Amino acid sequence: MQEVEKEEQLVYFVSRVLHEAEIRYQMIEKVVLALVVIGRRMQMYFQNHRIIVQIDYPIMKILAKLDLAEQMIGWAIEWSEFHIQYQSRGLLSIKL
Repeated sequence: MQEVEKEEQLVYFVSRVLHEAEIRYQMIEKVVLALVVIGRRMQMYFQNHRIIVQIDYPIMKILAKLDLAEQMIGWAIEWSEFHIQYQSRGLLSIKL
């Protein structure tokens, strides 16, 4: 989102349908998957801009756990290449 004249406007929209196995993921796995999909599609922006992700989940704590499932570890490594700040949802939206 981008704030223009005190109004938030959508800058870029990413949509993806969950595959059969992904439907059964726990909610936190779906959240991390969404972040990974966004990171893949917007990689050129993420590498060149400061990214702030507004989210209600403690993503940093979850991705830092060593006992994550193998898939989550791969996602955590993939997502760690970007310099991303996480903030509570009440403060900001995802901004580039």
